[in-house]
Amino acid sequence: MHQLVKGQQVKLSSGDTVEIIKKIGQGGQGIVYLVHHNSHPLALKWYTQEFNDPDAFYSNLQRNISEGPPSNVFLWPLMLTKKQKGSFGYVMELRPKDYNDLSDFLLAKISFKSLDAIL
Repeated sequence: MHQLVKGQQVKLSSGDTVEIIKKIGQGGQGIVYLVHHNSHPLALKWYTQEFNDPDAFYSNLQRNISEGPPSNVFLWPLMLTKKQKGSFGYVMELRPKDYNDLSDFLLAKISFKSLDAIL
């Protein structure tokens, strides 16, 4: 799977497009880019890993988008991209500065505020 470049347009399943502004992170599954959608900044998670069943994974992302987040504290996919250049991704709001990674909780680097938050 290839990397996206600044200025590149990525088509969304809605028919809209987002424009790649810059790369902001990378991990085991893919790359996260800062993008603009109608002049609004968003994050694009672009998958670079190979999936055993990419169609099932894509369908699951679409279902998650349709159903919405389990609560308003989750960063959640907003729009799915069309499959293109051998891959796909989704856009979401940019992560606020006060958000923590789930891995930080799992590795006990930080703690949940309460049992209710854990549940």
